[in-house]
Amino acid sequence: MGIRKKCLIITLLCFSSLMYASEFMFKHLEVKDGLSNNQVLDIFKDSEGFMWFATASGLNRYDGCQMTLFRSYNADPASLPDNYIKSIQEDYKGNLWILTGVGYVIYNSESETFDREVHAWLCEVGIDGTPALVYIDHNKNMWFYIKGKGCYLYIPESQLLYPLLFDTHQLPEGDITDIVECREGILLVYNTGRLVCLDTRTNKIKWQQDDLARELGTDKQGIFTLFVDRDNDIWMYSPFGIWVYSPEQKKWLSWLANIIKRRSHNMVRAVSQDKQGRIWIGTDQDGIDILDKKTGEVRQLRNKAGDERSLQNNTVMVLYEDSSETMWVGTYKKGISYFNECAFKFGAEYMGDISCIEEDKEGYVWLGINDVGIIYWNSVTGNRAAFPQKGTDKLITDAIVCILKASDGKLWIGTLGGGLICYDNGRIIHYKKNIPERQNSLAHNNVLALAEDKQGIIWIGTLGGGVQSLNPKTGLFTTYNTTSAGLISDYVSSLCMGKEGSLWIGTVQGLSELDIETKKVVNLEGTKSGKEYFSDQNISQVYEDSRGLIWIGTCEGLNVYNPKTDELIILGVEQGVSSPIISGIVEDGNENIWVTTARGITNVIPAVDLKTGRYIFHSCVYDDKDGLQNSGFNLRSIKKLSSGEIFMGGLYGINRFRPDDIKYNKKCPSVMFTRLFLFNEEVGVGEEYEGRVILDKALNKVDQIKLSYEQNMFSVQFASDNYILPEKTEYAYRLKGFNEDWMTTTYDKVTYTNLAPGTYMLKVKAVNSDGYGGDEEASLKIVIYPPFWRSVWAYIVYSLLVVAVLVLGCYWVLRGERNKFKIQQIKQEIERNQEKADMNLKFFTHVSHELRTPLTLIISPLETLMKEYQSDAVLMDKLNIVQRNAVRLLNLVNQLLDFRKIDVNGYYLSLSDDDIISYIHTICDSFISLSEQKDVSLTFYSAVSSLNMLFDGDKMREVMMSLLSNAFKFTCSGGRVDVFVSLVEGQDSREMLEIRVADTGIGIKKEDRERIFGHFYQVDYPDMSFSGGGGSLSIVRDFVTLHDGTVNVMDNTPVGCVFIIHIPVKRSGGKPMKIEQVQVVDKSVEDISTLQVPESYVASNVGEESKEELNHIITIEGLEEDIRRLESGNTEEIAEEKNIETISAVAPQRATVIQLVEGESNEMITHIIPPEGVPEMVTAVPEEKSELELKTVWNHAYIDLKPSGTAITSMDEKLINHAVKYVEDNIARSDLSVEELSKELGMSRVHLYKKLLAITGKTPIEFIRIIRLKRAAQLLRGSQQNISEIAYQVGFNNPKYFSRYFKEEFGILPSAFQYKQGR
Repeated sequence: MGIRKKCLIITLLCFSSLMYASEFMFKHLEVKDGLSNNQVLDIFKDSEGFMWFATASGLNRYDGCQMTLFRSYNADPASLPDNYIKSIQEDYKGNLWILTGVGYVIYNSESETFDREVHAWLCEVGIDGTPALVYIDHNKNMWFYIKGKGCYLYIPESQLLYPLLFDTHQLPEGDITDIVECREGILLVYNTGRLVCLDTRTNKIKWQQDDLARELGTDKQGIFTLFVDRDNDIWMYSPFGIWVYSPEQKKWLSWLANIIKRRSHNMVRAVSQDKQGRIWIGTDQDGIDILDKKTGEVRQLRNKAGDERSLQNNTVMVLYEDSSETMWVGTYKKGISYFNECAFKFGAEYMGDISCIEEDKEGYVWLGINDVGIIYWNSVTGNRAAFPQKGTDKLITDAIVCILKASDGKLWIGTLGGGLICYDNGRIIHYKKNIPERQNSLAHNNVLALAEDKQGIIWIGTLGGGVQSLNPKTGLFTTYNTTSAGLISDYVSSLCMGKEGSLWIGTVQGLSELDIETKKVVNLEGTKSGKEYFSDQNISQVYEDSRGLIWIGTCEGLNVYNPKTDELIILGVEQGVSSPIISGIVEDGNENIWVTTARGITNVIPAVDLKTGRYIFHSCVYDDKDGLQNSGFNLRSIKKLSSGEIFMGGLYGINRFRPDDIKYNKKCPSVMFTRLFLFNEEVGVGEEYEGRVILDKALNKVDQIKLSYEQNMFSVQFASDNYILPEKTEYAYRLKGFNEDWMTTTYDKVTYTNLAPGTYMLKVKAVNSDGYGGDEEASLKIVIYPPFWRSVWAYIVYSLLVVAVLVLGCYWVLRGERNKFKIQQIKQEIERNQEKADMNLKFFTHVSHELRTPLTLIISPLETLMKEYQSDAVLMDKLNIVQRNAVRLLNLVNQLLDFRKIDVNGYYLSLSDDDIISYIHTICDSFISLSEQKDVSLTFYSAVSSLNMLFDGDKMREVMMSLLSNAFKFTCSGGRVDVFVSLVEGQDSREMLEIRVADTGIGIKKEDRERIFGHFYQVDYPDMSFSGGGGSLSIVRDFVTLHDGTVNVMDNTPVGCVFIIHIPVKRSGGKPMKIEQVQVVDKSVEDISTLQVPESYVASNVGEESKEELNHIITIEGLEEDIRRLESGNTEEIAEEKNIETISAVAPQRATVIQLVEGESNEMITHIIPPEGVPEMVTAVPEEKSELELKTVWNHAYIDLKPSGTAITSMDEKLINHAVKYVEDNIARSDLSVEELSKELGMSRVHLYKKLLAITGKTPIEFIRIIRLKRAAQLLRGSQQNISEIAYQVGFNNPKYFSRYFKEEFGILPSAFQYKQGR
């Protein structure tokens, strides 16, 4: 009996060892994962959270997602000096001290470069020598061992150096192989096994242990390594063994060392301790032994072939537990294996395609396996056995789809095509459809579901035969199908025995509820009320939980039906279910639901909403990364065992777990920034990018990154220190300044494009695989500089420019205001000067009026004398001189009067075709007597004998008279005045008439040459003045300009000045004729009411009446719109708008003359436009028309002051009498206008026009003219005055016009009328 008991204990220990081993499931990192070499010599986690792996071929930094490799490059002095890395430590600055095959090197964590000059660094702090060992304690104090000299302690905080040298006997001499820290101080171990403890306060030896050194002797010297556990026990190991020393007990703990030595005789290479206090001992070629110091129990971890979760290699080089309680194992050939109890939450047993799971009372698990059959398995011991397959007891088929362990111990097995099998104590009974020797049989051979009720009745769900109940005692079947019981479908996939005596039947067309007692069937496609429907009618499994909720799995999600409230809740992917394809459902001991799907499992936690009383559901999803098999789970292959453990069957085996034993990673991860990319190109530390260094430090250490506006597309990669399941870490990030909302992602990189210039703050935080995350945020400041035109300096420049513009604007505004003020002053001065000029002109005008009548009275007797004494030649010469000068004086007076009118109404030309050479010559001859009197030589020279052209004789006479008068005036006795006339070619190749008037007078200064042509300007000389006003040089300039000519003045050689006139030669091109052309100056063309036709050309013989009337060419300028309105017949509207008396149009020929408008007084109103601007329907009067034809065209009728047939009322009589009286009172005024008459009568011009036309048949102009003519007729009959005197007396400016209108009115010339009246 004792032997059997011992064997049983040994067997249990073996199974216990296997069970414990299955608790330690490792994840791995190898060369395929980016590791530079699978031989790992040291592992370290730095203060930023990065993992560092020292390998035989390079240094590796791991951030949970990517591996960064550092290697030695001969051309790069900032790289590693050697690729064989032995150990890694971190100093007070965050720099790493790395021991390579050729010595130590310092890794600068900011610049990510290596400093090979460790000796120079040591010299700076006062250490002479190359360190063989460097140890950095928890206070970041640095211990250096120099071979042959001793140790040095350097305290960075105070920058103090304490030497502990051999020659001063501060340390025992020898070769130190390791330095570690314990509670009592710093431990030094020698190659002999000597152990020395230094007091960190005094830096003196606190105790020394030489027992092991004496035990080993001098023959066993080697490298000894130390490890101090949490109990302050010192583990010392070397190729010669392992020893444990307790400083508190001051003895060696040989019983602990013996446990390890009994377990394995292989060399110990690494020792570490996990959070539970277990000692991990890594051996050479014998895996890991895990020792529980309290119980002495040892668990062995070995590589298991085919098990990816076992230790990868049995030769362990290094053990390292990090701050997250992950144990990292560096192996000799298979890289790194690391363990954390939170990494894999589900155990796995790979044993084939598990289709169904059942447990018997003994605790054995029965597994239906496709293509294998049935095995029973002791889940505690791991023993497995196949279902008996001998003789007649063997199974007909291996397609097992369901298993039921009945309460009487029988095992019921449902197959696909093989019917129903019952296994009872080694005996097998087959139930199949239509067995001849039985009265009733199985309804269908495809049995998909089995259930047992309280009475022991077996319920069978078939695929095509509905539901049957089998009484094991009688062997009788009762069938419930669509025909016999009204079942919703005969294709049954799942059965669930309810707690209320109902059998829930899942079919391919919905759900049926069978009352076992009454045998009534209720079919459901959703709620009983019909308000909601299942997500799919093809049901894979029905399950009732402890709350009475019915869980219905379909291919379109999970349905939760509450029979008590008839409520239905559908849970899909959106609600947290891993997949809509539901495979199996089971409830654990905590009343939580576990659902297997095609993509992992989902833990659904029901809860009741206290406000509404309705169920709410929280879910958590697990997949292959949590330890599940990498495939979907089989339908209804899920079972909760009596132990509380849950088994789930899939294509590759079983996943098993205890819900209460699942370990969750509650450590909140930290985030570190790892890489920066610009336009998908990684930016290295210290590297230039487009001529500028962007990262002067490692990305995780920079305060900010500065980018230009062209570098606004960038990516930032980050990672967390969650190395348990980094692939399931979720990140939340936001870029302040761009968006304030947190975004979530499972990807470890964020990319931003086209960011506007500005300052941004990238904030990232992480949530680990179990949903734990804190508020700790990693921040990275990102500055995108604006382009130079949007930089701060640019805005300063813009501001300065704006200020400058404002200042300049203010300056210009003020200057403009000053200029306006000056201009206003100038205008006021001009107005004052103009007023003075007007007053002067008015004075001369009044004087001229007073002089004109006496001159007329002088001329008339002269004409009589000249007729009487024509025979006396001498007297006639004198009378001619008197008559000529009197006429000239009269013309000057008339020109003064004309100047007044010109000042108001503008200048006019009366062109005639004549010989200008002889005309100028005649004017020069009139100055012969003056030249003789002043003793000034007068010479006239012409390059051409004659030149017929169009010119205004009066204007040219005035020009020549003014120039010659000034020339004689300023030329002294003995001087000369020369007149030269020639033809020259102008700038535009036009033929020009050039007239030069040269004198040898006093000359004109240069500064006065332009101003002498101004009005009333005088050049002051001693005792004389050069006049430019009145009728002198200003009129010369104006008259020459009217002829489209120019006048200039220049110096004469040697003295005097020359006036040069250029006038374009214009010829009539036909027979000689006189043309009257109008030129308006200083008046708006559109103001047609003020435009006037000048008086007719005044003949050189004033007293002579014209024998033939002038032919007129009259044009219009700038009135295209008025012409169109005239064509439409709107003459009255235009007359009233423009204040015009009469408008007449000429049609239908197209020519230059298009319109004649009669104006006030005795003048005509005309407008000038170019011929090409004349509308098509408007024509002109041909030049050949006679005066009679012209009259007919413009319909000038004979005027009678009292036309027949006109009835005049008393009011009209008063109006006419008033008008006649006013005209008679002002009859001598030539400037009496219709406007003045209308104001006198108190009505508008248009109204007066219409009124007079209606009463008298005459226009106001005609009305005034007739009164003047009738008064003239009276004077001709009774007065002794001549015709010119009478013309002026009745208000006519020109006797010629007077003669014409007199003849038009009375049909006879004034001279003939006077002769007939008796003179």
